Amino acid sequence: MGNRILPTLWLGVSGLFLVACSTEEPVSTSASPSVVVAESGISITALSTKPWLITGGDVLIEIALIEDLNMAQLSVRLDDRDVSNEFRQVSSQRVQALLHDLPLGSSTLTAGINGTSPGSSLTLTNYSISGPIISGPHEQPFYCQTEQFETVAGDFLGEPVGANCSAITRVHYVYWSDLDEKFKPLPQGLADDMPEDIGMIDSAIGIIIPFVVRVETGTVNRAVYEIAMLHDPAAGQLDPWNKSSHWNGKLVYTHGGGCRSGWHLQGIRTGGVMRRGLFEQGYAIASSTLNWTPVKGSMSPATPAHNTLGWRWFGNTPNPARVKEKLDTS
Repeated sequence: MGNRILPTLWLGVSGLFLVACSTEEPVSTSASPSVVVAESGISITALSTKPWLITGGDVLIEIALIEDLNMAQLSVRLDDRDVSNEFRQVSSQRVQALLHDLPLGSSTLTAGINGTSPGSSLTLTNYSISGPIISGPHEQPFYCQTEQFETVAGDFLGEPVGANCSAITRVHYVYWSDLDEKFKPLPQGLADDMPEDIGMIDSAIGIIIPFVVRVETGTVNRAVYEIAMLHDPAAGQLDPWNKSSHWNGKLVYTHGGGCRSGWHLQGIRTGGVMRRGLFEQGYAIASSTLNWTPVKGSMSPATPAHNTLGWRWFGNTPNPARVKEKLDTS
């Protein structure tokens, strides 16, 4: 994995996690997420996470120019790669891009106006989506359980990919069946012709809509995660610039109760994300197997799972400045 159990609460808890799980060589969390060079009039900001805490090779970037500069002449490079065409204009003097495939380690993002100097630059540090980042080496032994994890659509994630229990990310659309009183896979191609047994739900914007939920299932930091929210597949794929009209801009992060042995297991369930009452209020809901305390009674492995899933959510979610994939096969 913005606006989690409550927007401010998640950020506060995340900050505590960063401190509590620091190693003897802690990752700095105090620097500015952007660089502004007065001579150039160009600022570069990492919106999805701190620029030194990127995971999975994806980061949402915003570049802002002072009014005297011509946006059409902006040139952006990631090390030796020209990424100018990946940016889209979001206002007269601001552009944004979700950059992919950052190499592991540090890269330099540079923005400037063609034919002039100096420009502005920002160092981006990328870690593997499977971790570790701030918590020290992974605990061992650790047993993968992706083949036992059942998705909300009723299938299984299958055999793990690589030594870090990774799985290919899946997106399912499911609907609530009033007849069977359970979630069922939404047949493809039925966006305009919903199943006869589909239930309805009150939405956060005050209208009654078909009870259809988008559920993303994947792996981060050796945990299996789920992210769910109301979304009509006919409205298109979600990205940082296309939000669900039934989402309130906030994310709830769930946990399971209890605490017993089993820290060496990946886990076969999360804290649960299919919560009608929360959907009705417009929340998105996220959880991971390493945050279900009957599997992980210790906050040592649970904390990195919080942070990594939160950063993933931020980087792939509409309006991540308010709220906050990549298969690792190593």
